[in-house]
Amino acid sequence: MKGTEGYYACYQEVASDKARVLLARDRIQGLHIDPVFTSLLALERRLIARDSLILHCAYMVYQGEDILFSAPSETGKTTQANLWEKYRGSRTVNGDRALLGKRKGRWTAQGWPVCGTSEVCHNEEFPIRAVVMLSQAKENQAQQLPPGRSFPLLYSQITVNKWNMKDHLHAIDLIQELAEGVPVFHLGCTISEEAVDCLEEALKKLDG
Repeated sequence: MKGTEGYYACYQEVASDKARVLLARDRIQGLHIDPVFTSLLALERRLIARDSLILHCAYMVYQGEDILFSAPSETGKTTQANLWEKYRGSRTVNGDRALLGKRKGRWTAQGWPVCGTSEVCHNEEFPIRAVVMLSQAKENQAQQLPPGRSFPLLYSQITVNKWNMKDHLHAIDLIQELAEGVPVFHLGCTISEEAVDCLEEALKKLDG
């Protein structure tokens, strides 16, 4: 396992349900950092066996359903979630991650013990209304994506155990299922209430 300052640990699986972790002594003080925590436990490895995916997103709940804002870091996930809190009274459940799985045939987002720098981390579960892939733009525009276009965007923001072929293929199958079973939008957005209005209008079309 390699960080910004070199290798800090070695993760070795010694059985299907057991792993050994060796940590560099001088890096113990960095265990509180989220990426280190998740890497050491290899949580994606354990959860893929339970048909669950870890999505990098700002996870908010609005009217009893989730809207998940996903994008590379510094794109504006937390900003858009905060705009919905300000103008629509939504609530952020986790500012950086969500655990996705199925409950009675419907995809849900669940709590996660990692929240990045947001410090917003609650253990709650709600059905997913939509996943919104963000990009910064001068004008607000929302578009629902077909599965073929949403798949690579989702894949890029989901923690995938690529070195294990079996897990990797299973993750690909689950991401494809997610892309086909949950509405995925692209939102080019500004930092304004108009961005909230734009996405809200697009979501209303899902109800016909």
